[in-house]
Amino acid sequence: MNAVSLTGSGYRRLLPAISLACMALCCSCTSLTVSRIEAPARIPVDPARIDARIAELLSKPLGPDEAAELALLRSPALASNLSIIGIDPAQRLLVAHTGPSSRKNGAAPVNSDPRIGRTLTVNLSSWLADRLQASANDAAKAAALAVGDRVFSVRRTWIHAVAARQHVTYQADVVEAAEAAQLLSQRRQQVGNAARLENLSAHRLLEQAKANLAHGRLQALLQRERLQHQIGLWGVDAERMQLPPRLPELPPAPAGAEGLEALAVSERLDMQMARAAILRHDANDAEGRHAELEDVAISARHQVRTAWLAYRANWDRARHACGPGLALARAILEEQVKRYNGMQMGASDLLAESRLQTDAVLSCISRQAEFWLAETDLQQALAGMGAPAPVGITATPALPLPHPGGH
Repeated sequence: MNAVSLTGSGYRRLLPAISLACMALCCSCTSLTVSRIEAPARIPVDPARIDARIAELLSKPLGPDEAAELALLRSPALASNLSIIGIDPAQRLLVAHTGPSSRKNGAAPVNSDPRIGRTLTVNLSSWLADRLQASANDAAKAAALAVGDRVFSVRRTWIHAVAARQHVTYQADVVEAAEAAQLLSQRRQQVGNAARLENLSAHRLLEQAKANLAHGRLQALLQRERLQHQIGLWGVDAERMQLPPRLPELPPAPAGAEGLEALAVSERLDMQMARAAILRHDANDAEGRHAELEDVAISARHQVRTAWLAYRANWDRARHACGPGLALARAILEEQVKRYNGMQMGASDLLAESRLQTDAVLSCISRQAEFWLAETDLQQALAGMGAPAPVGITATPALPLPHPGGH
């Protein structure tokens, strides 16, 4: 995909003196073979190693996987739920980096697509499944689902936090351009080359840009605070937490749907829990348990299919917004700048046209966030951990600037 760069130099390349422009299964449910898994033995980890890993994670910008791992190591809520399942604090580093004895080296399934497969998710699901083999009471099941919900919630909050930060960077460039435009308009009015209305319009757009920057900064701070809370950071550690300046680029191509349903039926936590339930009940109840397993499998297939459809649609939307959409807005603005320099259009018209660039950059950032949220939803559907996320075309707040008309 030939997406347009959103780096700082890219923003400023189109800043004429007056412009405001600154702006990417077929695994059958009938296969019900179940084998008993021995509960893994407790393998203690030196607490100093956990502290060292936390320090390492806080020493550089967090990615979504690193944020989820940090939550595993720091969140009191996760620690409490993991303890209910039988995973004590000293084992949390193992949960993040290795699988239990039932899955050799914690390796991901051979048919897992690296674009949507996450080693931490595979390891965590395997540990939860093993522990639930040994302790499958209602409290343990609820704790396992709560762990999954928190881990995926951290991932989603990370996406919102980074997108909000990216918006702020962009909005700061908007303010810088608006200040230059308003100053030039004021000078043009003083020498009689511009009407007072032009200067007032430029001043109004500057005030709108400043208001949007203030709002964007608030949103970025709130999302960062929410992420710190979900991870379990406070005090100095919260201040040390770093985020990247922008969201990851889109993958060159989306993951295909082939094999995802089979992967879900084989690996999802709820499927493993349903299989384990068959072993824990006598033969008289086997038919009912098998029916329950088949029902869980049907739901798993449905959730994966719908999550993949949203994932695929959001990739298409982001690709168009950050590729052709952004490139066309830039090309149009460049042509309008030429017209302005040739005195074929007024300053007010150019200011209004710069809105296209503003909308294009905001749309690209928002569409990227929506894609990564949909990718996280697909991960959770494949893992079967926690309540399934509502699936559809994600609507992430884009924090758009008001149109020049003020409507």
